[in-house]
Amino acid sequence: MGGAEITVLRLWHGGEEFYALENLGYVIRVGSWTLLHVGDADSTEENLRNFHLERERIDIAFLPFWYLLTSEGRTVVRAHIRPKHIIAVHIPNASVSELQKVSRDIKASFPNSTIFSALMQKQQFVWHLFNLVPVPFTA
Repeated sequence: MGGAEITVLRLWHGGEEFYALENLGYVIRVGSWTLLHVGDADSTEENLRNFHLERERIDIAFLPFWYLLTSEGRTVVRAHIRPKHIIAVHIPNASVSELQKVSRDIKASFPNSTIFSALMQKQQFVWHLFNLVPVPFTA
């Protein structure tokens, strides 16, 4: 397999009341894949711009749902992360109608996203003709 390389990012935690909490993000390279997980990071340009993530060629970004629902967050994703695929995480427990609305809103802005809204949810990806494609998970 050849190993993995992990870069740890010290990021501001989302929500003013939580700024004192440590929040770490990770850029993980495994084989030809580059993954990004930002934890609960604040979705501001100031928080991410100096890491130059747009140069990392992120294949899959695990992003809190609030990155994908606010104007500033969407700008950060498009300008500073530029992932091929997004997995929206930290979706709060909500009614079915609220989950459907959040999913619709995210998909409207980021059609290349997967919404993780259930515990133990899985998604498998494969490269197909130079594109990253989600496929049904096989156990």
